[in-house]
Amino acid sequence: SKEEKHRILHTFNDTKTNYPKDKPLHELFEEQAVKTPDQTALVFGAQRMTYRELNEKANQTARLLREKGIGRGSIVAIIADRSFEMIIGIIGILKAGGAYLPIDPETPRDRIDYMLENSGAALLVTTDSLLQPFDIKTVDLRSDELHLLSGENLPRVNRSSDTAYIVYTSGSTGTPKGVVIPHYSAARVVQNTNYIDI
Repeated sequence: SKEEKHRILHTFNDTKTNYPKDKPLHELFEEQAVKTPDQTALVFGAQRMTYRELNEKANQTARLLREKGIGRGSIVAIIADRSFEMIIGIIGILKAGGAYLPIDPETPRDRIDYMLENSGAALLVTTDSLLQPFDIKTVDLRSDELHLLSGENLPRVNRSSDTAYIVYTSGSTGTPKGVVIPHYSAARVVQNTNYIDI
């Protein structure tokens, strides 16, 4: 019918939405931490972490990364099992001003070496159980050094057009290639999941 045709062609395809394209991801996270500091942000097994706790731990990580020279435009690889530390590390990298390069711990060593070199990663963050010798500076996400740093938010250095993360293609048809994702693109993807009223 005419009504069905209109619904299929126009109503279902009306996917335009406002999203926070002028803010980097970690700024959006900080805003949420201010709105709901005591709400659960992460659940892992029986453990829970609030937005306040996650924000403070990510800030501590970001401070350590800045001390190690990470800033706007830096690429930081992260190799971590699913854990609180993995999420803390990702947000910490963004807060420091860097872009993260996620690498699965099960990835073959030669591929890891290729991604680290090809991406120009300045640093690798990982957990102590996954530490192994790499030809790159490494930070342990479970280091006691992190607890000594301030949990306050850092001055922002990123724009929404800066790179948030880089993912590598499978390489099944040749050499893997890095795909660069800016903050505003990632914010658009999570718009309907996390941000209702922008």
